[in-house]
Amino acid sequence: MYVLRRIDSRPSRGPQWLRLLSLDQFGVGVTFEWSEELPGAAGDVFETLLEVRGRWPGPVGYTVVADWMVAVDSDRVAFEESRRELFSLKVRSIDAFYADFLLRRLNDHSQYTVLGLYGNREGLDQARRHPAIAKWARANPATKWGAREVRGVEAFQVAGRGGMFDRRGGYPAPP
Repeated sequence: MYVLRRIDSRPSRGPQWLRLLSLDQFGVGVTFEWSEELPGAAGDVFETLLEVRGRWPGPVGYTVVADWMVAVDSDRVAFEESRRELFSLKVRSIDAFYADFLLRRLNDHSQYTVLGLYGNREGLDQARRHPAIAKWARANPATKWGAREVRGVEAFQVAGRGGMFDRRGGYPAPP
């Protein structure tokens, strides 16, 4: 599955999409679109490496986006596995957790983006503040795998959504 990220206010053309407005920067809009085919539009193109679903039945209300750079000589597989562990911890710890995606840029495999989806503001706030998640993050700093955040974590409110993100029960509950 491919994902296209555009920083603009144009409506989506794809069947699965999220339109986000920054909670930190007034008026900044970002659109993520999912597609089975390689997108032809301008923007950042990613491949989906990992998708972990939470218990929140939908719809999605808030997101976090974190861009990561992993050093060329680092253990990228270990970094990817660390995100899997963190995403799984969110499933167990945050009731309003909807899903996390680990995306890797097609044209630069050292660049990753984590897109976290939450049903409400409380879930968004718990993404870093929940005691179990904060403890895990202290014990497992991404620098251990040669990774660094590019811009820090950015928080967004969902301004529009389509496809699986727009309906209750978009995802079944995890087993």
